[in-house]
Amino acid sequence: MNAPATAAAPIETRAGETHAADLRTAIASLGKLLTEVQDQVDAGINIDLGGLAETTAALCSEVEGLPADEARAMVADLSSLVEGCERIASAVAARLAADGAPKDVLGA
Repeated sequence: MNAPATAAAPIETRAGETHAADLRTAIASLGKLLTEVQDQVDAGINIDLGGLAETTAALCSEVEGLPADEARAMVADLSSLVEGCERIASAVAARLAADGAPKDVLGA
C-alpha cells in the first residue's frame, strides 16, 4: 500500500514582507515533509508522491515573483530542498534496482 506524502499547505499570496515570511514558512514545511518522505522510503514504505511536484513548482513560482533581494535570501533554503529531492530520488532508484526494476524505469 502506498502512503500519501502530504503536500505542504497552499501558499497564500500576500504583499510585501508578510508574503516573504509565508514563503519561508512554506519552504520550511516542505523541508520537513521531504525529511518525512525520506524516512518512509528508507523504511521501505511505498509512498505516493503525487502533488509534490506541483507544490514545489508553485513555491518556486512564488519565490520568482519576489523582489530579487528577498528571493536571494531564500537560495540556501531552496537549495536544501533540491538536495532533499535528490536524496529521495536516489533512495527510490536504489530500492527499485534492488527490487529488480527494469533499467528504463530507473532512467538508465
